[in-house]
Amino acid sequence: MNIQFMKTSVLALATGVGAYLYHARHSQGRRLRALHVDDIQTLETEYCPPKQNLGRAKVPEVPCREIKEGPLVLQLMQVQVLFRHGARTPMHTTPKISEADYGEDFLLRGHQASMFPYVRLTHEGELLTKWSHIETSLWKQPLRGGSVTGQLTAYGKEQMYNLGLRLRDDYMTRLDIATYNPDEVRIMSSNIRRTVESAQSVLAGLYGKEQLIDYAQCCGPVQIWTPDPCFNIMVPNTDTCAVLRKNNHHAMIHPDFLPGFKEKRLEVEEHIMKRRDSQLEAITEVQTRLDMMVQFYETEGVRTRRRAMNKHGQHYLHDPYMQPLFEERGRAIQKMDRFWVNVLNREPALKKIITRGDMRALVYLRDLEVEQFEGTLNSGYRIHLYFDKNPFFHDTYLCKEVFTSENPLAPPSRQSPIHWRSHKVRKLVQEALFQDEEEPDVTQKPVCEGPPKCPVKCKPKVEEPPVDAFEPEVFGEESFFNWFENPTDSNSDTVGEGIIGDVWKNPISVMENNPKFRDPWDNDFHFVYSKDDVTSRMTHGWWFPPELHKFRAQIEADASTILQYSMTGRNEEARRIITRLSAGPLLTEVIDTARKFTCGEKCHRLCFYSTHDSSLMALMAALGIWRNKWPPFGSDLRFELYRDVDSCNYYVRILYNDKEERIRDQTESFMHWNDFCCALKKYTIRREEMERICRSNILEKISEEVLKHSKGEVETSEIKTISDTPCGM
Repeated sequence: MNIQFMKTSVLALATGVGAYLYHARHSQGRRLRALHVDDIQTLETEYCPPKQNLGRAKVPEVPCREIKEGPLVLQLMQVQVLFRHGARTPMHTTPKISEADYGEDFLLRGHQASMFPYVRLTHEGELLTKWSHIETSLWKQPLRGGSVTGQLTAYGKEQMYNLGLRLRDDYMTRLDIATYNPDEVRIMSSNIRRTVESAQSVLAGLYGKEQLIDYAQCCGPVQIWTPDPCFNIMVPNTDTCAVLRKNNHHAMIHPDFLPGFKEKRLEVEEHIMKRRDSQLEAITEVQTRLDMMVQFYETEGVRTRRRAMNKHGQHYLHDPYMQPLFEERGRAIQKMDRFWVNVLNREPALKKIITRGDMRALVYLRDLEVEQFEGTLNSGYRIHLYFDKNPFFHDTYLCKEVFTSENPLAPPSRQSPIHWRSHKVRKLVQEALFQDEEEPDVTQKPVCEGPPKCPVKCKPKVEEPPVDAFEPEVFGEESFFNWFENPTDSNSDTVGEGIIGDVWKNPISVMENNPKFRDPWDNDFHFVYSKDDVTSRMTHGWWFPPELHKFRAQIEADASTILQYSMTGRNEEARRIITRLSAGPLLTEVIDTARKFTCGEKCHRLCFYSTHDSSLMALMAALGIWRNKWPPFGSDLRFELYRDVDSCNYYVRILYNDKEERIRDQTESFMHWNDFCCALKKYTIRREEMERICRSNILEKISEEVLKHSKGEVETSEIKTISDTPCGM
């Protein structure tokens, strides 16, 4: 009896286990697991055409439908990763806020783990030797410390290397790509140095530089592809598409017309100016006491000067009553950035010789001192210049002596040498022009002849208003630094007389004169530029400007709003068109690459797209996952393509910074391939259609307010550059 019962129980248990295993394999309750690529053979269904027709077949469109409930047994087939470059030096600085120190030796040093041979190729496979005009324009904008704007830093390279390590853990085994093979892995990048170097670091993290060096020795350097400059899928085409340019122009040049933005900007500017006004009041208070002392001397005819030794070991005439006041004024001036450059820019004698190139370096002039000296052989005046660390020369202290006594054995003047950082930097100061001598034409935009090249766009006539600071200017015989470096005769030294006169005695009165050049610090506060500045500061360990502490969250939110408007349009009617133009080319490339796999065509298993914040923002808006949060450095957006092991049905999963995203109100993380294509179809675009839209006046029809603020506007070179460059770049 017991034996029969036990046999029956065992039989029932075996039957139950068998049924469970069967249903676990075939029912909708199947669990997700990873399978090796070679375990599954390609199946032919209505969505996968026969192999003999692969070259011309297309996946038919089907009505949108929801994914059935329950997990699936899926196999990862392909991954496309779009990432923003790593941390970089800022593109902009904030007016009236002290700059951070971006030392080139520390920030721009090489990342040893990422060094392997690579070449840049054009979209046609030709070797690329020149950088984009956007990249070369950055070389004209040095920062305090010697770096230039928009350069990938050592920390940024480490960020991207770590992204490569994460991708190795996530995909190397699942995609069976342990050995680098350009037929399986493709790298694309915009033709800008920071994105190319970011792609290099990611690839080094994925494979290790040793394997990539071995590959280069065997098969040639690793290839990094760049897009067609006339149809640049890696960045929104604001410089070749008139519609995108006009929309970007409105958001970046006229943000005050966005609801509430003018009031917010004025509030921030008022708060910043309170601090600067208090600094100026402190200087004025000391200057008032100095003026009273000068008036007393003139009235009473009393002078108490005697010979003494200054802190540099030089003899000078010391006034025990005036000197403490000059030193107190100097301490007050050192707390106020750009004080002396604004004084020199307004003194009548200096205005005749000072150049835009001089202005670039003089903004780092922290303090100025003047001394009189008398001796048995020489008498005259001495000018001390104290500089902050700057990108133009290594010196922080310069001195010039001009002799007023006639001595045939002595030169008319004596000055300390300037140790320029390089001959190119000296040329930049002298000419305010920084071009690579080996590539003299790289700053020019691509010229595209005939269809299907860049669409024609109407460009407003460029009319330059009166002098705009820091624009290129040819260096002549007269300039401030020429005056400093060359011998000077006291009988004709109008510059020196101007400095030892009103500049030194009463700089506050000189500040009332009109300047020769407009200081960029007089520009309006811009949320995007300030966001860029403070993000780079905080990323690299610098302080957050105390003047902006209370506006920290506001700057982040309002900058993200401007980014959204510039890349996707202001109103709902414009949003679909602008978003399609901004995100469509890259989104179409991603879908086309995945479609090849769904149709059984030979295709890369892993694709990298090294791009920018504006590109990621536009894509996120098209996907419906934009949350008004600026993409951080090193952000990545992944498109994972899976295949059901029981059919040829494909599914797509999207991750943003390692988190699953459900796009366009989808309820499942894994979207059926046809549902994915259907949801994003309205945002895809081909080159011919984009060129047609870019030539049209559609923006005037759907968003008139975007254009009305620009009527009668004179487009300076600065405005033109901003309009041509996508927000954030």
